[in-house]
Amino acid sequence: MADIVMADTLTTGQTTYLIFGINQTYYGLDTLVVDEIFFLPELTPVPEAPRYIVGVLNLRGEVIPVMDVNLRLGYQPQPYRLSDRIIILQDEAHRFGILVNHVEDVRSLSSRDITTQARYRWEQEQNPVQTGIAHSGEDLIVILSPQVLLHPPERARHGVEDLFSLTAEGVDHLRQTLGDLESQLQQQRQFFSHATPEERQVLRDRADHLRQLPDSQDHRGRASLAVICLGSELFGIDLGIVREFTEIKRITPIPCAPPHIIGNVNLRGEIVTLIDIATVLNLPPVIANRTLLQDSKNLQQAMIIDCEDLVVGVVITEILDVVLLNPEEICPVPTAIHGISDEYIDGETPYQGRMMSILSLPKLFSQGQLVVDES
Repeated sequence: MADIVMADTLTTGQTTYLIFGINQTYYGLDTLVVDEIFFLPELTPVPEAPRYIVGVLNLRGEVIPVMDVNLRLGYQPQPYRLSDRIIILQDEAHRFGILVNHVEDVRSLSSRDITTQARYRWEQEQNPVQTGIAHSGEDLIVILSPQVLLHPPERARHGVEDLFSLTAEGVDHLRQTLGDLESQLQQQRQFFSHATPEERQVLRDRADHLRQLPDSQDHRGRASLAVICLGSELFGIDLGIVREFTEIKRITPIPCAPPHIIGNVNLRGEIVTLIDIATVLNLPPVIANRTLLQDSKNLQQAMIIDCEDLVVGVVITEILDVVLLNPEEICPVPTAIHGISDEYIDGETPYQGRMMSILSLPKLFSQGQLVVDES
């Protein structure tokens, strides 16, 4: 009956969906079941759990099972990345984590946008997890049933339900006693078996952060920063002006534009200018060969910035993390930081054994060098 209930909700006007991506396919879930979203932390594998349950995490004292949606839908395992996200879903009885590649945005879809007839082989299932296909601009979005997603087939349900009885102390004990078995399970399940020691430390730090109780006083006054790479340099960006992180598929060049202007992109019907701020910071350009960007098969990471009535895309090498930073941890800018323009840097702080520069994009944009005069 789950798919019938979902079909009824699709015919009653607008429904808001969280859109996320897995293997270059967009999926949508009703936002009513979405609790919170964060970057992939270290997960603790659980012996004899279903294949698509890649582990559990300690979220402020609550044990949360984490499902790889890619495996849940029957696809082959894919390598994990630091930029992958965990979406926490809430049903009537439990909270559950799902692992996805990236979170796109939130969209309102009407019944006219969704086709529920195209189920193909899904009709063989009594309660299909995929309930329809939505048309949104140029995108096709697979609508998932949160009820079916959270309640797996009967043959696997017993193993999943057992995970909800774990306590935080039980997870800590499990991590201590698994020993070599944990590394074997990680390799067998392909859970970040290719992670470098530095990446593994980032995962552990994220897990430690999520384990902290919400009444901790340490977070007051801290700033949320997105940690990005421009080439080999680390930068912290105020998360408050970052609208989203995305992968750009195709870029339209702008004739006679300044060198830092890459071109325009169509972001779900919105034309956004894409820029490379590395050249303004006296760094090597992020994109060396721009002709490759005209091919939709070549993807480029970018962050969409919404700052002082200006919406612009900034190409980046990689998004590494989101951190809470204590202002007391910020050091003054030295006389020279590898040639980076000091006027745009608010300070620097340690990150994973390296120094990260705190970059002020409002200062950078206000200089006028990055604005295209369309007159």
